[in-house]
Amino acid sequence: MVKNVLIIVLVVAVFALAAVAFTQYNAGQESAALARDAQTAQAEVMAAQATDVSQAETAIAARIEAETGQGTAVAQADAAVETAAAAEAARATAVAQSRADAERLAERETALATAQTLIAAEAAAAAEGQAALATAQTLIAVQAADITLAGEQLATATAQVDLADFARIAAEADRAAALEDARLAATLLARAEATIAAMQPATPTPLPSPTLPPTETPLSAAATATPAPTAELVVVDGIELDAVFVSADGTIRLNYPAGWLVQEAQGQIYMVNTPDALTTEGPQVQPGHFLVNLLFGTASDLPGVSAGAAPLVFIGALADLINARAASGGQLGEPEAITIGTRDAARVEGPSANGRTVIIVLQMADDFYAVAFGSSAPDDLEQHEPTLRAILGTLVYSAP
Repeated sequence: MVKNVLIIVLVVAVFALAAVAFTQYNAGQESAALARDAQTAQAEVMAAQATDVSQAETAIAARIEAETGQGTAVAQADAAVETAAAAEAARATAVAQSRADAERLAERETALATAQTLIAAEAAAAAEGQAALATAQTLIAVQAADITLAGEQLATATAQVDLADFARIAAEADRAAALEDARLAATLLARAEATIAAMQPATPTPLPSPTLPPTETPLSAAATATPAPTAELVVVDGIELDAVFVSADGTIRLNYPAGWLVQEAQGQIYMVNTPDALTTEGPQVQPGHFLVNLLFGTASDLPGVSAGAAPLVFIGALADLINARAASGGQLGEPEAITIGTRDAARVEGPSANGRTVIIVLQMADDFYAVAFGSSAPDDLEQHEPTLRAILGTLVYSAP
């Protein structure tokens, strides 16, 4: 717009100058020189005016460019303002997120503290449980020691009975006292075994000594020796069994080697391979000696065993019960299934308080089992077990 004004002014000025020049021309030629000078000056003025116009145009262009730059700067400023607003919004969002994260962190720390408190409480409970378990194990060990003591007392009493019965060198009164000792010791052992079978850790009651003073009490009917049946030679796997034993009630019959001593007491059968085994001092079985304890029972005698269970199941439960009550280092090994003649059986062996013991379970009827414990010196068991198996091979059960 300024440019147009300048152009108009210039045009007006040109026309004015032309009018002046024309007037002067009409005035006379005498002023021609002056006119020319005026024209020259006018030309110079016009040149100056053209220069001014050019400068004005340049200034206008510069102003337009400045105005354009100002618009760009304003746009950039607006964009910067928008960017700053976006950044402020992002900062507000970040602050809100940080606060939410802080709240979640506080909740997690609270939950962690609660969990640590629960863990500490559970650890304390576990420690109490371990202490209770240790106490129970101690009580079990004491009970097992009581059983071992009762077994030793029973073995001693049985030795006295066997010596009196088979050597017949003791008076009848001494023999009656020994039988009474055996009865009492067997009763004590049965009670201890019943306590173990119950699998309840309880404070054991010390067992009284079974030793009784000599008495003239007559022999009970249960302890009266059964007349020996007619001997017959039986050979099992090359082992000669030329003596026969029949229980007092006639339900059990078996063959055994001549020279062995056999005694029945409290429903159990005790056997030794030599009279010398009865005179040994201390619980350890001496080399060459072999002691057998044969007893009978049903599946209900063991927890968790069903009637008619296989011998391997029966002996597995029995071994678990013994191992749970045994002291450290006295664990039985892994049970295995075997056969005795044509009947199913199972065996397990391991160290014991008096040497090394093998346990053999033989199924006599659907729910009736013979359980044989054979004990020897630690290195002698392998030579004695075949004889025990041969004896069990002749075992006959007749239901009453």
